[in-house]
Amino acid sequence: MKTLDRYLLREALPLFGGGLLVIVLLFLGGAVYEVLAPLVAKGADPYTLLRYLLFRTPEALARGAPVAYLFALLVLLSRLGEDAELKALLALGVRRERLLLPFLLLGTAIALAAFLLGEGLVPRALAQGQDLLRREVLERPRALLTPGATFQDAQGRVVYVGKVEGEAIGALRVLSREEVLLAERGSFRGGVLHVEEGTRITYEGSRPRTLARFQRGSSSLRTSPLTPGRTRRTG
Repeated sequence: MKTLDRYLLREALPLFGGGLLVIVLLFLGGAVYEVLAPLVAKGADPYTLLRYLLFRTPEALARGAPVAYLFALLVLLSRLGEDAELKALLALGVRRERLLLPFLLLGTAIALAAFLLGEGLVPRALAQGQDLLRREVLERPRALLTPGATFQDAQGRVVYVGKVEGEAIGALRVLSREEVLLAERGSFRGGVLHVEEGTRITYEGSRPRTLARFQRGSSSLRTSPLTPGRTRRTG
């Protein structure tokens, strides 16, 4: 690497790092405002929410790196132009293509790193963050659930919570394409949803197929579908 390349990269990297830091903080600040601040206000564990921010950081890096590099490049080229360094280099016989070569190589490396990060670590980190919030919801419903709240379980079903009274919840709806479960009461204990006094309706296409009442049922929302306990068919 020549002296010119080292000089240009030494000038560009601090600008890139500073811009990336600002963008990541803004991105995480948006997550705090939209997701975490209401949860903290309702008594959620701050340590758990800090871990959620760490899971969101790879996404912020992957999205922010190209923008930060564009910012660094514009600022650096503007400064070199204002200080007449570009004119001096061109007057010494340095070609424009040769001058831009280290920036092109650095930009290619940043784009490749952002692509690999977005295709590899980011999906896993986002999934782990969502699972962390799901576990927090399951274990602390009083802190994190409000009447009318909905969330999606590990099987893709939508769980609707109509009432929240202390540690108990009520007016539950568990919705999927094949069945709908309606329960009067429920609770979360150890990552398991327990429901009582409900109705299970199964569908074939758009038409109801069976209708059954059940006294109680339980479901681990991370691994297996909800299976009602004792049931009695009503139609």
